[in-house]
Amino acid sequence: MRLLREIRPQVLLTFGADGIYGHYDHIAVHHWAKIAVRMAADPDCFPDPELCDPHQVSKLYYRTLSQAQIDGMAETDQPAAVMMDGVPFPFVAHGEDEITTIIDVSDYVQAKLDGIRCHATQIGRHNRFSDTPEEVLREKWFGQESFILAHSSVGWPEGIESDLFAGLR
Repeated sequence: MRLLREIRPQVLLTFGADGIYGHYDHIAVHHWAKIAVRMAADPDCFPDPELCDPHQVSKLYYRTLSQAQIDGMAETDQPAAVMMDGVPFPFVAHGEDEITTIIDVSDYVQAKLDGIRCHATQIGRHNRFSDTPEEVLREKWFGQESFILAHSSVGWPEGIESDLFAGLR
């Protein structure tokens, strides 16, 4: 909450309640981010001016996966899931009607892949990101990031947004 008041972001991205695949930390981040957004905007919450002026985040998005993205992952011989403690946690898909924003990240897929591969404790040592990275980089679903707009003080999109800052000054 204090960081939101200090940094004063227009847009905040977090996980949805499902944590994309039920990851415990992702679910906790979702809850704390929602609480922080609410508390940062509340002038009665820590009204001491030394604790920063209230700030309303203009747009709050939940990172999600579309059914098409999960279907793209499932076209391989590996399940569309993450193994945690020996248990498969399947990715959670959201319907196309729920997704408000799709960002083209195709120019950054190598950086995205490198970041994912840093999470070996979550994805395991042997997975398609490590074993066949060239295939992953060619997948259409890998070049997109999907979001659900959960809160907006600047209105709701007419169609699918392609810019997280759409509608902001």
